[in-house]
Amino acid sequence: MAIAGCENSDGDEDHNPIVTLAEYNQILVGMTYDQVLQIIGDTPSNVIDNSAHSLIGYYWSNYDKSWCGVYFRRTSMTVWSKSNHGILR
Repeated sequence: MAIAGCENSDGDEDHNPIVTLAEYNQILVGMTYDQVLQIIGDTPSNVIDNSAHSLIGYYWSNYDKSWCGVYFRRTSMTVWSKSNHGILR
């Protein structure tokens, strides 16, 4: 598994999160990568290439260290699964 990071902000100076719970809840299995980007409105902070399982994971991190992870099927770039840690609002 290879990990490649691409930096972005973790929210602005007013501590607005990159991804909110409402946005996370809108992400559904089968959505495309572009649809997820439209919901979140920011590029991922980390990418995990899990080629052994034909998946690519994208992670968005907030200023408070909460995060959202979305795994896409490599062949169709549609959501396979999602998870979050600590996103409360």
